[in-house]
Amino acid sequence: MSTEAKATTSGTDAVGTAGAAGRAGAAEILAAPATPAEPAPPTASAASAVSTVSAEEARKKQNVGWTWLLFSSLFEITFALSTEATHAFTRLGPSLLTAVAAAFGIYGLSQALKYVDVGVGYTVWAGIGGVGTVIFGTLIYDEPMTVWKVVAFVLIIGGGTALRVTDRIAAAKSAT
Repeated sequence: MSTEAKATTSGTDAVGTAGAAGRAGAAEILAAPATPAEPAPPTASAASAVSTVSAEEARKKQNVGWTWLLFSSLFEITFALSTEATHAFTRLGPSLLTAVAAAFGIYGLSQALKYVDVGVGYTVWAGIGGVGTVIFGTLIYDEPMTVWKVVAFVLIIGGGTALRVTDRIAAAKSAT
């Protein structure tokens, strides 16, 4: 056993009893859990920079959600139009297109709902799908376009726009 080990065991060393007590106190300090220093409160300029970044991040997330929503709405329109072409799922090509479009439409909607409220997202998705289906149904399947359909489009688009605006307002409030 070394001299230092013997001294620690017996509680004495070359310095004496005071040295052993000093080492014991140092050991207690080293063994005590370290407490982290408390961070300083943010200054006014730092807080405003944080809220500006948060508002910008919230806006970007909203844009990502709405991009997914528009993208998936195209598949919703494709799904509806190709369903007509399946002839009750008796034609393979349109049936496969319908299944793929439905899958991508729902997948895109699920991605959009990460960023957009479900009530807003689904309503807009269905609205775009409905309006697009009527427009393309008129072009592809020669379905009649009436004044009442146009009035309905205006109402649907107005409702979707109002939902978009309220969604942006809610995102801006939650960021501050």
